[in-house]
Amino acid sequence: KRASEQSMAADAAIMAEFGQAMAAMYGNSGQEQRRTADRWLQHFSTTPEAWGVCGAIVGNPGTDPASPALMFALKTLHDKICCDFDDLDAAARLSLREALSGHLLTWGLRPGVAFPVVRRLALCAGALAVQMQWNEVFSYATALIGQAPPGQEVQVSRLVVELLAALPDQCNDRFLGVGDEKRRAFQQLLNGFIPQVLQFLAMLGEQAPLMANSDAAPALLRCFADWVRYCPMDPAVLAGHPLLVRSLEELRATGADEEVAEARVDLVIEVLRKYDARSENLPLVQMVVPRVMALESSYRTVVSSQDEDGVRRLARVFTEMAEAYTELLLAPQEMNQVEVVRLVLLCTSSTDLDTAGITLRFWYYLVKGWSELRRWNEAIRDWEQDAETKRGLQQRFGDSVVELCRQCVRLSTYPDDYDSSDKDEVSKFSSWRRQVGDSVGDCCAFLGGFEHVLGLTLQMAGSAHGPLSQSGEWRPLEAALVSALGALDFKDDFKDGRQARSVGDLHGVPAPMAPPLLGLLLGLPNACAAV
Repeated sequence: KRASEQSMAADAAIMAEFGQAMAAMYGNSGQEQRRTADRWLQHFSTTPEAWGVCGAIVGNPGTDPASPALMFALKTLHDKICCDFDDLDAAARLSLREALSGHLLTWGLRPGVAFPVVRRLALCAGALAVQMQWNEVFSYATALIGQAPPGQEVQVSRLVVELLAALPDQCNDRFLGVGDEKRRAFQQLLNGFIPQVLQFLAMLGEQAPLMANSDAAPALLRCFADWVRYCPMDPAVLAGHPLLVRSLEELRATGADEEVAEARVDLVIEVLRKYDARSENLPLVQMVVPRVMALESSYRTVVSSQDEDGVRRLARVFTEMAEAYTELLLAPQEMNQVEVVRLVLLCTSSTDLDTAGITLRFWYYLVKGWSELRRWNEAIRDWEQDAETKRGLQQRFGDSVVELCRQCVRLSTYPDDYDSSDKDEVSKFSSWRRQVGDSVGDCCAFLGGFEHVLGLTLQMAGSAHGPLSQSGEWRPLEAALVSALGALDFKDDFKDGRQARSVGDLHGVPAPMAPPLLGLLLGLPNACAAV
């Protein structure tokens, strides 16, 4: 049965019971009382009466913006708009839209209101816009700017971009219970707004007070990223958008607000993921590549200043660009692609494992793309391995992949502060080694077989033998041996048709390599005992 506009009013008795449940849930109650209150609140949120109670809480000027009751009411309203919208008749829906419009300004301009409150209100309005096919929502949102009281223009602008960001987000959120036809219709409506949205965002990005605000600036960048993620844009127009260009250039800045810096990186990464190296995206590629490549000096600066967050942000940008443009990296034409790969390798060489780990997925995509290169053979009228291009790429990137193998050995080394009695740390490092081991396999594939990697890691093991005998330092040697033995896991995947080796092999090690490996293992009782 649909609720009428009148039935949305909060019943006093239910409001009192709701207040008691919230007090038990978040007060100094016993465990059993909290469980009882939790069950009541979960059931209550599914009832038609929740519309009125939650609406009354959000609409009450006396509601504490930091109270659990407000966030519960907002979440419940959002959930019910998404899943229980059929509870409301036409009049109640219009009443709800009018009420939410007022709540946005009321809470958005209220001092001390936390970001989650404004964000949840925007999500409520966004979900409602999709449900009601609110065609005038863009005009409504941008008109709010003109309603800003003097001195509160930045706060209203932040509110508007939160609302604009919620529109494509909610339209594409599968939690929102609308049919595909209605969802597609609203997406088409959004697509029609793209030119106006881009112009509006560019205009806001030119406002110095807004861009200097630690809340409004990241909200604007996040809004832009949401529209990039969900709405198709002309790559040439995007390449010339001042907010994107400025975001790339300001990645060089040090000492920037952390949230703003993260939002810049997220925007750039969203663009890279959405627009790869296909020919129609060439204007965007031509704008992005030189600006990202120019960030190498900034990367070295944040490394030297030990700014771990800054290092990881730039490592994400370098790696995402390389992944997005892997097709260009594997093109036979020389375009100085090795410099892009070298930039990722610089991050793989980081002493910070989190930074190095960001890059490992790229090496997989690079080797996978290389292994799948095909060319059309007209004589047999079928696709075949493009052996010539693959050999050329091995020459182009061979030194980088050899260095990657060396870095994998380094990354497999036990850290100085490793605690073998800490089960979580042991599990975490074992998982990390498996990730690095996969990259060792990528090296095996690209270099033409596991023998190349096995030989390299055995050389590194030999070099590490001296420190062991001199100081008892066993970790570099152990890491090299682990990587050497790990390379053997890939011998069946990459052997080129030759028969299995002699029974003299040490667990599958080729006969010429068995003696040095066996000698290392037999000569290291202290190291083996320590491991």
